[in-house]
Amino acid sequence: MQLSENILADFRAGRLESFYAEAYAPLLTYAARLLGERYALLAEDCVQDAIFTSYEHREGIKDVVQWKTYLFRLVHNSAVSILRHQQAQEHYLGELSVLEEDFTRSMIQQETLDTLFAVISSLPDRLQRLFHLSFEKGLRNTEVAELLHVSTRAVTKQKARLVALVKEKI
Repeated sequence: MQLSENILADFRAGRLESFYAEAYAPLLTYAARLLGERYALLAEDCVQDAIFTSYEHREGIKDVVQWKTYLFRLVHNSAVSILRHQQAQEHYLGELSVLEEDFTRSMIQQETLDTLFAVISSLPDRLQRLFHLSFEKGLRNTEVAELLHVSTRAVTKQKARLVALVKEKI
């Protein structure tokens, strides 16, 4: 990109044709390279933002080298800003997806538990007590047998019956 004092003078006076003819394509190429293939379509936004900002501050531009450096810095900063924004958006969408999966999973788990406990509550009291001791408290068959004053074999048979009834009702 060959900016000259004449192009700078035109730019300061609001005549942008010579600037666009000389500087637009190199700035666009630079922006596209910074953004990469995935976001290259946003390169024009970077360049237009840089030109607009440069135009707003045209009175403070002292020489061509400073101006060129300023333009490339503006394009660079704009590209970095876009990439950060895209990265944050992708991260947010990824998090949202995980939250939705967790929500769906927890909802299914809750519905399953609700169904299971509805079936358990419809069983006779002795089977409800057996469920509570064996499955909720996690006691072994011998411990359940002692608490219910029955044999271990009876607990085993009643648990099998309990499981069969629950499967049938679900």
